[in-house]
Amino acid sequence: MADKVTNLTELPLDILVLVFPYLDANSFLALCSTCKAFQQPSIRLDPAYWSYATRSVFRVPNQPVVQHDGVRWQKMYRRLLTQSRVYTWGNNTHHRLGHSYDDEESVVRNPRAPLFRRFHQNSYCSLPTEMEGTRELGVIADLQCG
Repeated sequence: MADKVTNLTELPLDILVLVFPYLDANSFLALCSTCKAFQQPSIRLDPAYWSYATRSVFRVPNQPVVQHDGVRWQKMYRRLLTQSRVYTWGNNTHHRLGHSYDDEESVVRNPRAPLFRRFHQNSYCSLPTEMEGTRELGVIADLQCG
C-alpha cells in the first residue's frame, strides 16, 4: 500500500481502457486534451473506444476489417455525427414526413378550389427532401417507416 496512486496519469493503460467506455465522446476528448500523457495516439485514437462509441451511438455493425483502426473509427463517428441527414418522400397528407408546406399559398392562388384539392396540391413529395428540424433532435440512430 506504499505505492498510492495520486494522479490519474499514473494509472496503467489497461485500467484507463476500462474507464473510457463510460465516457461519451465529448468527455473522452476533453479528458484527452487535459495533459500530454493522454494526447498520445495509443490513448486518443484508441480503436476499442472509438469502435464501441460508434457502434453504440449509431448502431453501426461491427466491421472486423477495420476493428483495430482507431483513426478510421473516429472519422466515421465524426462523419456520422456531423454529416448525417434524414430524407423522406411520399404522401404527406397527415404531415408525417417532416416537411412543412405553406397551405395558405395555395389558398391565395385559387380560393375557389375545394379545401381537399388545396390541401392535396402540396401533400405529396415525389423527390427525397431533407426533413426540417432534425438537427435539433440530436443523433438519429434508427428511423421507422410505414
